[in-house]
Amino acid sequence: MNRAVETGVLTLQSFHAAFPLLHDWFPLSRLNDVQAVRTVDSLRKRVPVILVAALSFALPIGML
Repeated sequence: MNRAVETGVLTLQSFHAAFPLLHDWFPLSRLNDVQAVRTVDSLRKRVPVILVAALSFALPIGML
């Protein structure tokens, strides 16, 4: 595969993975409600969830 295409695919996949992993942590105007997430889920609950989700994205990307 062409190196530029491979780099582009990896960049797009990384962005695609980053949005769902970070949307509970940073306010994105009307797209999410960080304060509501904090009232429902504690930090102890959110950290393992984010790690498992990150692992599900990191393994396939790491195989490239």
